[in-house]
Amino acid sequence: MRLAHHPEYTKYLQDRETAQRCERAVAAWRLEDESISAGAYGIGWTYERALGFVRSLLHMFEAYNRILWEQFPYCRACGGGCCVLDASHVGPFDGIALALLGLSLPA
Repeated sequence: MRLAHHPEYTKYLQDRETAQRCERAVAAWRLEDESISAGAYGIGWTYERALGFVRSLLHMFEAYNRILWEQFPYCRACGGGCCVLDASHVGPFDGIALALLGLSLPA
């Protein structure tokens, strides 16, 4: 199958654009070295604080995925069959997390 014919290809292009916009925004934020206020929560986010938060989430999700893989036979046996049409979602938070971690959206 040609990549452009895959049913998720258009969605992937949209997700990639979201991730690229977030990458540019995070790069600009890092250069500005300013805090972003989340007034409703009384939190001031610096680049370093956001990076630490995302790294903590990364470790949590790695552990979660490892437990699914090791403890639940249906996850091991699936081989990716559970990744159905419209299963993936890349929103702004995902794009920001990828940019903070220096990662790209998987191709």
